[in-house]
Amino acid sequence: MAILLVEDSCFWRRFYEGFFREQGIELFTVTDGSEAVQSYTRHSDRISLVITDGHFLAGNSLWLAFTLKDLGSVPVVLIMGGGGGFGPMRELME
Repeated sequence: MAILLVEDSCFWRRFYEGFFREQGIELFTVTDGSEAVQSYTRHSDRISLVITDGHFLAGNSLWLAFTLKDLGSVPVVLIMGGGGGFGPMRELME
């Protein structure tokens, strides 16, 4: 099992990298949505969880979740706090 982390903050990327590597979990880190799609496409056979921060530099987590779904794979996408990226998600859930 591997995790794809989408995080534009250098501080939080380093924090999660240390945490997951200590647990022996393979981690791919990227800074934006387009990098996430590229990384997931290359490593989809190993990635079973995508963690994002609600809103990042190029896109938002909702866009990323639907884009990955459209690729034919449906990984678990965990969306953490972070900015105002949840507005569109609230609208979809209503």
